[in-house]
Order: sequence, then structure tokens, then C-alpha cells
Amino acid sequence: MKLIRKYLMIYAVLFIAVLSGCDVETAGVMVGDMDDGLSSDYFITSLTVDAPSLYNEDDPNATKLALKYPFSPGEWENELDVPNGINTITVTAEKKDSWARIYLGDPDFGTELTNRDPSGPISLEVGENIVIITVVAQDGQELAYTIRVNRHTAGHADATLSELSINGADLTPAFDPAGGNRSFSASVNEDNIDVTAYASAAGDGAVVELRANSDEVADWSSIPLVSGMNVIEAICTAGDGVTSETYTLNVFRQQVTTTADLVALSITGTSINPDFDKDTTLYSVSLSASMIPVTLVVQAESSSATVAVSVNGTPAADLSAISLNEGYNSILIMVENPDSGTMKDYEITATVSTASANADLKSLRVGMGAMSTRPVHPGTFNRGDGTYHDPNSVRFTKSITDYVTVIYGFSSITVTAAVDDSAASGVQFAAVRYFGTAGAAAGVVSTQNYTGGTATATIDLDAGYVTVVSITVTAASGATKTYRLYAKLLNTDEFYWGIYGPSMDNSKETWTKPQPGTFDRDGYVSGHVNWVVTTAPVSTITLTNYNDGKLGYLYNDGGIVINGAHTADLESIFVKDGWDYTLNPPFHVRTAAGENVAELDYHLRVVNADPAEDPDSYTGIRYLGIEEWHLQYYSFAANRPYPFDNVYNWFEPWSDGQ
Repeated sequence: MKLIRKYLMIYAVLFIAVLSGCDVETAGVMVGDMDDGLSSDYFITSLTVDAPSLYNEDDPNATKLALKYPFSPGEWENELDVPNGINTITVTAEKKDSWARIYLGDPDFGTELTNRDPSGPISLEVGENIVIITVVAQDGQELAYTIRVNRHTAGHADATLSELSINGADLTPAFDPAGGNRSFSASVNEDNIDVTAYASAAGDGAVVELRANSDEVADWSSIPLVSGMNVIEAICTAGDGVTSETYTLNVFRQQVTTTADLVALSITGTSINPDFDKDTTLYSVSLSASMIPVTLVVQAESSSATVAVSVNGTPAADLSAISLNEGYNSILIMVENPDSGTMKDYEITATVSTASANADLKSLRVGMGAMSTRPVHPGTFNRGDGTYHDPNSVRFTKSITDYVTVIYGFSSITVTAAVDDSAASGVQFAAVRYFGTAGAAAGVVSTQNYTGGTATATIDLDAGYVTVVSITVTAASGATKTYRLYAKLLNTDEFYWGIYGPSMDNSKETWTKPQPGTFDRDGYVSGHVNWVVTTAPVSTITLTNYNDGKLGYLYNDGGIVINGAHTADLESIFVKDGWDYTLNPPFHVRTAAGENVAELDYHLRVVNADPAEDPDSYTGIRYLGIEEWHLQYYSFAANRPYPFDNVYNWFEPWSDGQ
């Protein structure tokens, strides 16, 4: 009895110690520290944000965006300002504890992220966008990191002027809000001028400052001028406080003299040699053919003087658009002052270089969605004529003009073509849709643009058919060269049996089935597969951002990313028959860049623990935005259909026969 009382007393002391928080040690563990053994670490050690649209193959850090505050694991809120041109971002997070899981958004409804891999594209609206990265610790505790992303309006970085004028005077060249000229000339007789300058994006915070001869101007309606040349600068600063444009007005205040001198002589966009001086009458300039026509700026010193210009002996009527020949040209400026009868000639010898005939492209890229890309393969889809493409070659060469690209999941592509010679005058896109043997029709080029030597176009595609995109480059000399891009948009059957099915089957063959137990493997490119078999018996396979890459299959460059889980619930440990269903459907199939391509829903018959043929056994797929499920019944057939064989007709939609 004494022994029993002794143990009861010890138990009571321990119980009181636990309630009071005392650190009583039991079996080597302090009672106050006892827990369930699960980690509660829900921190991330790094968080970066990228803008895929800023990708530059020469600069691996070009896509990186700077958070307002340096990232710290203990700081849960941050901010990011992005210009209007960035409409998509990705986030990359690294967790501190290997057992933790990371989600974009809410863990129940968001997308699970792979540790240290970029998320899928996050679309940004103009204004504030809330991006939440939730970390779930092993014990279920959660911590949310929030980034407030402010995408500015287009006008936030606009430092252009919508209006620039001098009351009562003409500007040379004429001001064009959409033009690229930033230097103008004018002549006046008044002592003061009235200047008007409006910012295009005044509503987005842009402001304009005027300076006259380096001094800030307070009263724009009465700017005093000195005799001779005056330099008026209209400096427009965009709402971002960084972007600025300076418009220069070279205003000559004329005076009555007996001279026939010029006080200004220039060609817009280039420099004459030597620099202008009114006492120097002979000049030269070298021009490229792409600069023609040119704008000539001349200004006489005397208000009574007249100026006449001839080009190669022919009077020039419009000094803002002077045409010149290749090679040697003479621009003669004749000044006469009728008050004194004084005359003076100035001459510019202009040499125009032979226009380049280079109409080559130096690169050709294909994008789909917001950030995914597809390779181009030299050749065509035409069999038997020696031009058929090599699917294993993905190199662009400017001397080869025919290429193919295989598209899936998106009904349009963005084609980007960079010219080899920046002097090329233009790039034009056109499209033809081929409807198999039924013929062809004009395709749809939704948008196209050419600037800075790079052309882009958005091309609409039809599922199952080929659209041929013609890209015609016009050189500075007028010579042209046309490249052709054959774009095939795979239909549902072609994508399922040609891209998804083979690579998924190949991956499964590398997995080891637990008997029972757990199998884990990282994807060769990214993500993870977890396969759990219990004695219930239940078999569950979970794929998280799983990508094994190309795996040697045609047109699967970059691989595909799979997210989802399916479970097989069998009758008993002895009768291993049942059905395999998608768990929390659907499965998500994404591009290597993380953009949604298709959704899958498994409904598969299992016999003796292995997949089996059954009339009701199928995989449902939703593809290209079609809400209705397309059913594939041959998921476990011994001879599975495959579209890309040696007789596959690219110009006709392929069907698995169902």
C-alpha cells in the first residue's frame, strides 16, 4: 500500500509540474517541451519575382524584379511596382524546412509550388494585385507572405508631349505627337514669345518644365528672347519620376540687317561637317539610304533676307522631306538680302551610301500563352519532296527559310522575328490556313508590329490544321526575302496520344510500386511523385509540378508539368479489383513554364492490382478551353495509338478512331 501511495504521489507531482509549466524531465525529454514530433517551421528563406516578358538570352538576370524591401523570412508583407508593360509575373520561393509545403494562394484552392522552381504565370491587372504565398508546416500551421503588386497605367512612364507650339510661329519640322523628332527650329521678330507644351500623360502625373537659355521659365506666355539664337527646352517628366523627354526649340530672334548670313543650318537626325558657322559656306554629310528623305533646317540672320534651296539643281519645295540619290548630292542654299543686294551661297555635299540588300532574319521565336515557348524545326510538313523537317533539329539558320512548329493548348501564337540588319525598312506577316485536302483560306494575323529591328505578330490557329505564316523582310534597298513558318495546332487526340500519353507512360515505367509502402522520386526536370500503397488496400499516386522533360519523344521539348492525384480503391487485400479515380479532380497538365494546357479525370478499371481493359474504363480530357470532357477509352490498350508515325498527315486532323 505504501508503494502504491508513493507512485500516486510521484504522478501527482508530475501532473502539477505539467500544469505549472515546470521543466520536469521524463525519459530524457523536458515535460514542458514535449510535442508531437512534427516540425512547425513555416518560413521561406528566399522569395524572388520575375517578369518572363523581360527575358534576354544574353542576360540571365534580365527578368528579375526588385521588391520594395529586401526579402526577410520574418517580414511577411512586401510591395512591388511594375510598369504597365509587365502583365505577367512568376514567384519563386525556397522553404526552410523540407517537410513544409508552399502554395500560391490558399492551400485548399491554390496551386502547390515546387521548392525553388518558378510558379506558373500570375496575371496582373492595372492597379493593386495581391499575391499570397502560403507555407504550411509539417504540423499544419500556416504562414502567409503577401506581395502587393502595383501595375501602373500605360501613362505612368509616358514622358511625351501631346502639344508643343509657339504662338504665331511655325516649327520646323512640324510637331507631331506621335513622331520621334525632339529638336525644332523657328524664327520670330518679337521680343517675347508664348510657348504651349502639354504632357500626354498629365492625368498620370507627368509634368512639364520650361527652360529658356538654361533659366527656368515662370511665365510661359511671355518668354523674353535675346537677339539671335535662343534655346528653349520643354522637359517632360513622367509620373514615375524617372522617365523624361527633352524637346528643344531653337528660336532665332530675327533682326533687320544688311547681311546674307545664315544663323542655323542642319539636317535633322545627323551632323554636318564641320560644325555650322555662319562664315563657313562648304559642308559635307554622310547618310544611309534608310534616312532618306531628310529634313533641312535653315535660318537667315536678317528678317529681310530670303532663302532658296535646290537639290542637284532642282528647287526644293518641301524642306521637311528632301529626297536624295544614292551617292553624291549637292544641296545649295542661296541667301539674298534685297535691302543691300547682298547674296551668299552655302552648300552641303551629301553622300548617300548604297542601301543594304540584307533581308535576312537573325532569329525566329515562337511563344504561346503568356510565357511559354515552342521550338522551330528547319523544314516543312511536306513529305516526299525533300523538305520534310527533322524533329530533332531545333536550330534557326538565317539561310534556311522554311520552319515548322508544333503547338498545343493555345489557339494563337506570338511570332517574334529579329532582322539581321537593323537598317531593314520593314517586316510584314501574312497567314494562310490549310484545311487538309479541302483547300486553303486567308489566315488571321491579329496584331503585328515592327520596331527597333524586331517584328512581332499574333497568329490565330485552328485545332488539327496547319497555318503557314509568311514573314517578308524588306531590306533598306527594297530587296525582299520571305521566310515561312508552318504552325500545327494539335487537336485533343493528337495532344493526348502524341504528347501526354507517351511521356506519362515512360515516367510510370521508372517508378517502383510499393508492396505496400511509399515510393518517392523527384522529376528529372522538376517536381515530385509520391506513391503510397496501404494494406486497406488503397493505392494513391500524387504528382506535384512533376516534369521528366522530353524523354526522347518527338515534339515534347521542355516536357510537360503534371499536378494532381488519383487513388485506386480495391475490394480487399485478397481481391485486388476495383477502380482508379482522380482524387480531388481534375489533374492539371501544364507547359514547362507552368501554364495550363489541359485537365484530366481518371476513371480506370483495376483487375488484380493492375490496369485492365473495360468498356467503362476511360480518361477524360478537357483541352483548348472546351468545357465538355473528351473521353479516351484506350488508356491501357496493348497497342496504343500514336499520331506521329511515318505516314502521319500534318495537314489533316488525326483521330484515334473513337
